[in-house]
Amino acid sequence: MMQQVARHPARFAVYGTLRDDDDTGASWTKQFLQEAKHERIYTAHVHGFKMYMNKVHRWPYALRTNNQDDFIVVRVIEFPPEIHDDKLRQADEIENYEPNPKASPGSAQDHQPECSYDRTVVYPQRIGVTEAKGDESQTSGGPNQPSSFHCTLCSTSNPLMSEEQDQSNGAYLYFVSALDPKHEWEPVKGT
Repeated sequence: MMQQVARHPARFAVYGTLRDDDDTGASWTKQFLQEAKHERIYTAHVHGFKMYMNKVHRWPYALRTNNQDDFIVVRVIEFPPEIHDDKLRQADEIENYEPNPKASPGSAQDHQPECSYDRTVVYPQRIGVTEAKGDESQTSGGPNQPSSFHCTLCSTSNPLMSEEQDQSNGAYLYFVSALDPKHEWEPVKGT
């Protein structure tokens, strides 16, 4: 019997400065979005997470709550297969995520010193936006995508999935599992 090779996500579920509609002027946004398949970008909900803002740094943080009533709004972005691994490494660096963490003090980026990011695979629920006054209507997730959200409890640093499972219809999402109590946090409205 031939063993099936695991297929990894082809997309990213992004928020904040990795979104294609971000207007903060972050230095890494344009470079990250180079060569994105713009015709395939869409807006989606990811349940089981809630967005928080650090009142000092003003960066958004997705916190995993595992509560299906909580959700965040993301942009789902895809890149050509030949550059996907480079974009994954680039996103890991931007989000201060180390797939194979080593004890290396001082490696955190200046804009995220209080949080340690993790990366998981999610299956975002697509939101259809009509051109008329921005009215939103639910649509299916598209071909081979679930129409409702199911978040795997698999992070790449602690995989729970077998080698045979296919994640190619999922999207990578960066999140934090705890908010640093040294800082004051506020929930982001509208997510």
